[in-house]
Amino acid sequence: MSVRGFVFYFLILFPLSFFAQNNPIKNFTSLEDALKTPELVRHLDLHKKKLHVFPKEIFQFKNLEILNLSKNKIDVLPSEIEQLTNLRVLNIGNNKLYTLPINIGNLAHLEILIVHKNKLAFFPEQLANAKKLKRIDAWSNELTSLPVEIYNLPNLLEIDLRENILDRETQKLVKEKFAKTVILHFSPACNCGK
Repeated sequence: MSVRGFVFYFLILFPLSFFAQNNPIKNFTSLEDALKTPELVRHLDLHKKKLHVFPKEIFQFKNLEILNLSKNKIDVLPSEIEQLTNLRVLNIGNNKLYTLPINIGNLAHLEILIVHKNKLAFFPEQLANAKKLKRIDAWSNELTSLPVEIYNLPNLLEIDLRENILDRETQKLVKEKFAKTVILHFSPACNCGK
């Protein structure tokens, strides 16, 4: 196991697996099944369901903590996402998102945000309001910078920015701002348009 894999496991996956062992959560993989008992839905996994839109029915799951919508074709994350007040993990990687709603920062319990393999050109500055955020997985997007507010996330441990359009100066700034408190992942710097 690489050092990065080891760190990722112990900082992110181990705590989640420990939580799952001590708090058994049924993993719902069908929206239809989940809608039968919406109050029991804490983990909803709808990856690879060929979804083109975010299912509005998800907002009925007031106790939802883990939402996986990866590997679909969703192009809009609705602003109503803030209604999922217990959400800790949001995986909407490998979709067709160009933006995130500004009120994603209202997810007070969000710890892990996975948005890799989308078309994101920027993060809304309000993302920095999600103070419990520990990990941002944003590799393979179109990010050219980060909002300055993000440098003030008090619990951020890791951010993956590989395969984005970050030039050397931006990468240097990100490294300086996080001053060894956050594990950073970059691809070689882009000299795009220079």
